[in-house]
Order: sequence, then C-alpha cells, then structure tokens
Amino acid sequence: MDEKLKIILVDDHDMFRDGIKALLTKNNFAEIIGEASNGAEFLGLIETRYPDIVLMDISMPVMNGLEATKKATQKYPNIKILILSMISDEEHYYYMIHCGAKGYVLKTARQEELIHAINTVTMGDNYFTSEFIRKIKKHIQQNELSGDERALIYEKLENMEKEILRYLASGQSINESAERLQIEQSAAEKYLKQMLEKTNTPDTITLIMFALQNQIINV
Repeated sequence: MDEKLKIILVDDHDMFRDGIKALLTKNNFAEIIGEASNGAEFLGLIETRYPDIVLMDISMPVMNGLEATKKATQKYPNIKILILSMISDEEHYYYMIHCGAKGYVLKTARQEELIHAINTVTMGDNYFTSEFIRKIKKHIQQNELSGDERALIYEKLENMEKEILRYLASGQSINESAERLQIEQSAAEKYLKQMLEKTNTPDTITLIMFALQNQIINV
C-alpha cells in the first residue's frame, strides 16, 4: 500500500500494545492514531479519529472487545475491526461474527499472518485464522438439512462457485480465490453474490458455516 494505514490498538496490556506498535510502524507500514485499554475508551476515540482498521482484544476491563465491536459497528457500519486475542473457543467465534468483526487472529500468530490479515481486512475482505475454520468444522452440528435438501443446494451451485467456496472455507480471501482460479476479482465477487442468494445466507462467514455444517463442501 502507498500510504501508511491508520490503526487504533485496543488492548489492556501496555507491553503488548507497545510490541504491536513497534511491529506495525516498522518500515512505515502503519501509523497508530489511537490506543485504548478497554472498549469504553475505544468508543470515545472513534468519535474523533477515523482508522483504516482497529485491532481489538476480547478480554478487557470496563467493556470487553466484543461488546465494543458490537456498539462500534452499529454506529459505524463501515468500520473494520480485526479481533486479536488469545481466546479460541467456538462460542466466542459465533458471537464475534454477530458483533460485526471482520476477522480474527490469535495473538500467537506469526507476524506475517498478522500483516496479511490486516491487509486483507483493510481491502474489504474477511480474514479468519485457520484455527477458526478447524474449530467450526469440529464443533458444529451436522445434518441440519436433510440429505435431499443438501443435494438440492449442491446441485444449484456451479462448479466455479464450489471451487470459490472451498477456497473461502480454507481461509482464502475472495481476491486470493480469484487469483488461484485465474479469474477476475469482479467475476469471483459475482459468483459469491450468487452463492449467498442460492443459500439464503447474509454474508461470507455465514455462507462458509452453512456449507460446512451441511456438508456441502469439505476442507
């Protein structure tokens, strides 16, 4: 990216924020335009500061990251929030999506993954670590649809749609899926829109969950 990203860091540990700040400001990758130690402080910050992306912890005093994310996305629907946390249970995954988070990365992730996740979310795609996909696949209940219903949905999907869906479910962005399939991004986005309509799902993450839950695809 030509210009430095404007980032707000929200985490109650000063040392962690300092480490992330040092990483992200290195080589002029980003500018930290605000820091908060809890969700309430963050909500005050975004009244006057306009970040390209927010890095949000979950467990914090006063107001946790999920509640802050929910309030922020309700007021500012276009805000991009990437959850950066040690919490990895599936209950938080579901709530995180419903709160409007655009992505999730474990704090133990390599710096290359964090940078990739930031770039992906900033460009308008979702990014969820592979741990997210594994947890969802392991814990979701199977067979919500009948066999005939699953077969009907599967038959509705074009081959290219199924390929894109497999890439999305394995953690690829829509841009990356298009590159791997050697098609234009606009074409991939059109296929994604068609899949959302055919499965009656509101967004990409719900589509992935639906497909995995009902064994429409396997990753």
